[in-house]
Formats: sequence, structure tokens, C-alpha cells
Amino acid sequence: MQIVTNIKERFNQIEFWALTSVFSIGLLFFTWQALGSPSSGAGADLEEIFSSWNIQFGYFKHYFIPKVIRYITYFICFMYFNFKLLPVMIEEGVKWIPLTKIAAGLLIMLAVNVSSDFYLHAYLPVSMESDDKALAYIWQSNLIYTLWLSFAFATYTLFKYGGLLVLSYFEWHQPKVDYLRQTPLMTWLIIILVGLVLSFFSVIEIFLTWMTVIPVLAIFYYIGFYRILPYALSKKRSKLTYALLVIAYAILSWITIASIIHGSTNHETNAFIAAFSTSFFLVMIAAPALWVWYHYQQKQKGSVQVLEQKLGQSTAQLDQLRAQINPHFLFNALNTVYGLAITEKAEQSADAIEKISEMMRFMLRENQEEKISLEKDLDYLKNYMGIQQMRLGSNPNFELSTEIPDTISPTLTIAPMLLIPFVENAFKHGISLQSHSFIRLAIVLEGNKLIFNLQNSTHDRIWLDDPEKNNHGIGMSNVKQRLALLYPERHLLSVKEDEQSYNVDLTVLL
Repeated sequence: MQIVTNIKERFNQIEFWALTSVFSIGLLFFTWQALGSPSSGAGADLEEIFSSWNIQFGYFKHYFIPKVIRYITYFICFMYFNFKLLPVMIEEGVKWIPLTKIAAGLLIMLAVNVSSDFYLHAYLPVSMESDDKALAYIWQSNLIYTLWLSFAFATYTLFKYGGLLVLSYFEWHQPKVDYLRQTPLMTWLIIILVGLVLSFFSVIEIFLTWMTVIPVLAIFYYIGFYRILPYALSKKRSKLTYALLVIAYAILSWITIASIIHGSTNHETNAFIAAFSTSFFLVMIAAPALWVWYHYQQKQKGSVQVLEQKLGQSTAQLDQLRAQINPHFLFNALNTVYGLAITEKAEQSADAIEKISEMMRFMLRENQEEKISLEKDLDYLKNYMGIQQMRLGSNPNFELSTEIPDTISPTLTIAPMLLIPFVENAFKHGISLQSHSFIRLAIVLEGNKLIFNLQNSTHDRIWLDDPEKNNHGIGMSNVKQRLALLYPERHLLSVKEDEQSYNVDLTVLL
């Protein structure tokens, strides 16, 4: 299964700004700490180590500037790998040039790590009593750390593209469960990836904190929104019921997070802080925010239902006006002409009249429905193309080829008149009696997925005596709007045009 293009593009945009925002905020806080209280945190711990070896410590020289240079280098290399090199390797395969660029990026990070370590660990030559030992330690430790960074990037890539495959799967299969749809899944995938990035540059305690806290929050959102809140609102004392259920979940979260972190690291303080802060956040911030958000969503749904009712009334009025102009007399007249053509043995005329009659029957009956049988819609398409072929006759300059399935499942339905505008435009703009012209139509069914491909020739009509040269398109904007309304996130439409041809590729999940 391939990743859907529009999902990948949308995800890359969100991912880019999410990572850039996290990096910018982190760099801002790091700078703010340096300017405000440099005597606390990791810088203060490093200063104590310098002082224990009687070495003068400069906060900006031995800590702030080397760290900033490292972080900026990591960020630039990561963004270049993730958004430039990796997509090329996935689309075109593993090639030497991208691999060489990745290797060069890792060497740059190694060089920056080693250079900055001469300032971050300037006490090593004194503590090890040998410059050679200190230099060897710096090279060895930073080589391992650079390899760890490459492993971190590989893990991030695995999570990212695995998540995109899951999103693409649900895009094609359209799950009924709301929290398995594209937007919620994409949001939580971004959160998990950001958590991975932060944890890779942290100690094991922080890594475990992210890997436990994020799932706890994600599960609370879905359970709270789709289970706890509907259940609580069905009770008389809904707020009290909701509060008790949230507290119960917070206690369970406290026990889970504390057990995992304490059991893995044996750091009781870190486990307590992570568990307490998460539970406090759940009860005091997340739960009230979820309550407000749920009621806002319900209010929005109510507004949409009112609009749908008003739209239904307008549609009924439009149908009533449309029914006043009844074209049944044309249909009956065609039947009379068809009988005369049979009597006079004008077989081709009779065939054409029969096709037109079937098309009118379609317009009178099936076209008024929201969904019709796919077989009937394609029959209409065949009749239209048959009439056009009769009109053109045996023109040696015109080539028509069609591939339409003969047997179609009766359970497959489609909104009427979605495909015909493309074919109409192909006959209208793709045929020139003075030069070679072609129309190639192929329709393929894969389960409930319809794949529609249409190619036609294009001609410069400016110098031709063509009454259609100034008329561009039959209902193309309309059919695009209908696709967006009737098949949201269930269709892919690609229209490409060059000097020789016009190509339409449409995929619809019926």
C-alpha cells in the first residue's frame, strides 16, 4: 500500500511548523535561562565539576555557546535529512548521492560534537592527567553519541512513515469510528514524533516520561470524549459523575506512570514528579478543557443540522420548480420518431433515437436521485459516446478507444453525472476534423474503488473556424465542487494538460 500524496504533503507542512516551533521555543527558554538565572540547572552542575578541579568556569564559553551550536547543527541536519534527502530516497530508491550527503551530515555533527566538547569538558585533561587520554575519550564518546543520533533519526523515520501508512489505510477504508479518522490520528502522530525528538536528546528518565505521559493523555482524550462524557451527561448529576470518573482515571494514570518510571530507572523522585504532574494536569486542566470542547462540538453539530434542514427545504423547492418544466413530451415525441424510423428502415437513425431516448429517461428518473446504480451511470456514458461516434462517422483522423467493465456489482452506487462532464469536454475540445485527434477512456473497478482515466488530444483552435473556440468547459467547476461535497477525503482528482494532450485521473471510493 502506498502513502496518499495529499496526506503526505499536509503532514509534512504540519510537521515542519511543529518541529520549528518546538525548536524555537526550546532555544528561547534556554537563552532566557542563560540571561536570567545561569547559576541553576545543568550549567550549575557543570560549574561544580570545573570548580572541583580548580578550573575557571565561564558560563557562556563552557556551556551556553557550545550547547547552542550543537542544537542548531542538529536541527539543520535533521530538517535537511527529513524533508530533502529522505523523500528522494523513498521515491527514487537508495542512491549514492543522498547517502553521501547523509554521511557528510553525520560527519559535520561529529565534528561539531568533538569541537564543542573541548569547551564543555575542558576539565578532562586535568581529571585524566593526560591530554591524549582526554582526546581519545572525547572522540570515542562523541562517535558513539553521533551513532546514537543516527539511530534516533532512523527510529523517527520508522514511526513517521509507519504512521503515514496507517493514515493512508484509513483514508481509503474510511473508518466509522471518529477517532480513527485522519485529523485526530495525524495530530497524535505529530505529538508522538515531537515527544520522540525531545526524548532522544534527554536522559532515560525523560524518555520514559514522554513514552508514558503521551499515551496516557491520548487515551484520556478519546475515552473522555467518546465514553466518559456521554455517560456522565446521561446521569442526573453529570458534573459530579464526570469529576469522579476523571479522578479515577488520574489515579490509575499516577500508578501506571510511577510504576513504569520507577521500575525502569529506580529513581523515585522523578517517577513521583512525572506521575503527580500528569495527574494534576488531567484533573485541573485537561478535564475542564475537554468538558468545554465537547459542548462546543455538540453545539456546532446542532448548527450543522439546522443548516441541513434549511438546505433540504431549499432543495425541495428547487425540485418543485424543476418539475413544472416537464420534458416528458420530448420523450414521447422521440418515441414517435423512433417508430417512424423503424417503419422506414432507417436503422442508424433508429439506433440514435433509441440512445437519446434512454439518455432522456436517465435525465428524467435516475438523475433526480442522490445516488444511482453505477451500471446505469456508465450506460448513460456509453450512450453518449455512441451518439458522438455516430456524429463523427468513420473519420480517419479520429481515434476512439474505451475500456469499460462489462459486469458491475449492483451494490455499487455513485452520484449521477459525475463522470460525464469530463467526457463531454473531451469531445468538445479534443476533436479537430483537420488534424489527428484521439479520445482514450479507461475505467477500472477495484472493490469499491473506481479509477477513471481519460486522455484526449488538444488543438490550437484560435485559427480554426470553430464555434466552440471561446467556450471553455462544461460544468467542470461544478463537478469539482460536487466531488468535494459528496466524497470529501474519498477522492483524488488530477488534471494535467500539455501541448498535445489533456489527461484526467480520478479515483473515487464509492
